[in-house]
Amino acid sequence: AIVDLIAERTAVTPGETFYVAFDMKLDEGWHVYWRNPGDAGLPPRVMWDGNGQDVSGDFVWPIPKELEVAPGQIMDYGYDDRLVLPFPVTVPSGVSGPLTLSGVLDYLICKDICIPEEARFTLTLAAGAVSGIDETNGALIGEWVSRAPTEFSGEACLTEDGDTWRLSAATTEIASGGRSLRFFPYRNEISHSAKQPATFGQAGGSVSLTPAFSADMPGSISGVLVHEGQDGVRRGFAVTASACSAALAGTSGAAPVGAGRINLFAIAGLALLGGLILNLMPCVLPVLSMKAIGMVEAATHGDAGVLRVHGWLYTAGVVLSFLAVAAAFLALRAAGEFLSLGFQLQYPVVVAGLAVLVFVIGLWLLGAVEFGSSIQGAGSDLAARRGGAGAFFTGVLAAIVGAPCIGPFLGVALGAVLTQPAYIVIAVFALVGLGLALPFLMLSHLPGLSNWLPKPGLWMVRLKQAFAFPMFLTAVWLLSVLDRQTGGTAVTWVLAGMVLIAFAAWGFRSAGGALRRGFQGVAVSLAVAGLVLPI
Repeated sequence: AIVDLIAERTAVTPGETFYVAFDMKLDEGWHVYWRNPGDAGLPPRVMWDGNGQDVSGDFVWPIPKELEVAPGQIMDYGYDDRLVLPFPVTVPSGVSGPLTLSGVLDYLICKDICIPEEARFTLTLAAGAVSGIDETNGALIGEWVSRAPTEFSGEACLTEDGDTWRLSAATTEIASGGRSLRFFPYRNEISHSAKQPATFGQAGGSVSLTPAFSADMPGSISGVLVHEGQDGVRRGFAVTASACSAALAGTSGAAPVGAGRINLFAIAGLALLGGLILNLMPCVLPVLSMKAIGMVEAATHGDAGVLRVHGWLYTAGVVLSFLAVAAAFLALRAAGEFLSLGFQLQYPVVVAGLAVLVFVIGLWLLGAVEFGSSIQGAGSDLAARRGGAGAFFTGVLAAIVGAPCIGPFLGVALGAVLTQPAYIVIAVFALVGLGLALPFLMLSHLPGLSNWLPKPGLWMVRLKQAFAFPMFLTAVWLLSVLDRQTGGTAVTWVLAGMVLIAFAAWGFRSAGGALRRGFQGVAVSLAVAGLVLPI
C-alpha cells in the first residue's frame, strides 16, 4: 500500500478546525478494515510523536463494504482499492510557527494472509493570519467525508423473533425500496457472516440479524444501516435501535425472517476434515515422508506394539502443538491484538524462522544434513524400542511447518470460531491437530501393516530427495511474505543465513583427516551464525 497524509489547507490560522486525511492506495486484491473489522482484523490507528499535543479528532469512517473471506462463515468489514480516511484537526490558539503533524499510522492489510504495516508521516503547514486552501486535496477529502453515514432522523427499534433479531427502521428515505439493506454493527453482538434478508414497506424497511453465539438481545444496538437504492447509490445512516415491541416494529411494513446460529457440529467436522487435508499440503507432505519412511522400516521388523506407541506419541506431538497455537491465539486476543487466520505469519521473526526451518528440512531431505534416525520418529531405533522422543517431535515438526498452509475447509473452521469462547477455540484447534495425525495413528494400529506396505528400497531415498523441492519453494514463498513485511534487507539477511547453514552442512560432511574436528567446529559455528542472522 502507498500511504500519504494530505490536508485541505496549505496554511492554517490559530483556533480553526480543518480536515487532514490518510490517502491509502491499495494493491489489487488487498484490503484494510473499518472501525469494526468484523470476524477478523484490526482498524487503522494513529500513534503520534510525543510532542505533548493531541490535535486529532475521531476518524470520519466512510461507509464500509462486506469482505467475504469464507462464504457463510467469515465476514469482514473494510475497504479495498483505495481509502481516504479523514479526521479533523484543531489548530491550537497559541501556536507560534508552523504546525507539524508527525507519527505513525499502524494498520493491517490482508489478502490471502494479513500483514501488519506502518506508515511514518510528517506534515508541516504554515500558521499565520491567513488560511490557505488546497483545492485538489480539499475536493478529495470532501468527497470522502460525504461518504460517511449521516445521523438517522427516523425511528429504529429492535425486536426478538425466535432465533433472530429484527431491526426495523421507519423513515421515508428508504421506504421507496431498493436493491439491499445491510446493518454494520459497531460491536460484535451479531453474526457478521450471516445473511441479512431485507424487507421494505410503506414506512421504511427492516433487516433480519442473527445473534452471535450465546448472545442475548441487548437493550439497544448501534451501527451503520446502509441502503443501496435502485440506482446503485449507497447511503449510510448512523443508527441506534432500542428494544421495542413487535407492534412498533411492524410500522416499517417488514416481515420477520428466520436464520440459524453457528453450527458447532458442522464446524467440528470441518476442522477434522481440514486437518486431514492438511496432510496433502506441499509444506507438510515432505515432513510426513519422514514418518512414512520410518513406518515402512518399522513394519518390516514386525514390532507392532512399538509401532502403536509411536503412533500415539506422534499424535500427541501434533495435538499439543496445535493446543499451544490455540493458547497463543487466545492470549493475543485477550491482549487486544488483531485476530486473523494464519496469525503466526504476521510476525516477521516467525516468518524468518519458518523460512530457515523449511530450508534446513529441504537440505535434510536431499541428504546434505544428517540428523540421525531418531529425528525420523521411527526406523531401526523404533524397532529396537527406542526413539519415542523422535516420534513425538516429528509430530511437533509437522504441526510447525503446517503454519503456512491453510487448506480447504480448515480456513472456514478456524475463521468461524475467531470470536467464540475459549473452550470452542481450543476444541477446534485440537480437532485440526487430530485430523492431521489421524492417518498415521490409524496406520500404526492396523494389523498386518507390513503385508501391504511397499518394501524398503532405493525408491525411499529418491522419494525423500524429491520432497526437498516443495520445501525450498515453501521457503521462497515465506521470503516473499517477509519482503512485504519488512523489505529486502531482512530477506538478504535470511538468505545469507541459509547460505551459511548450507556451507556449514557441506563443511561438516567434507571434513576429514587430522583437521576433522577443527573443520567441524568451524562448520557448527557457521550454522549457529546462519540461525542467528535472520533474527
